[in-house]
Amino acid sequence: MIKGNNGESSEKNGSLTFLSPNRTTELGRINFFNLGIFKLAFDESDAAPDAIKRVTAELYCERMDFQYTPVKT
Repeated sequence: MIKGNNGESSEKNGSLTFLSPNRTTELGRINFFNLGIFKLAFDESDAAPDAIKRVTAELYCERMDFQYTPVKT
């Protein structure tokens, strides 16, 4: 998206991991494939000059799958 980096070769893969309350045991995972940004929007609501600048990125995902991780008892 930036400087023309918006082709298939710029797409990424990623995952979102769900953890148990102890934050170490994996309960499941969503794997994302061919992720890309299609919109960036700067948040203009921060009036203070020393406020943290925020950006919202809108993404697309061509495919995802869910992996369940059985909990060992």
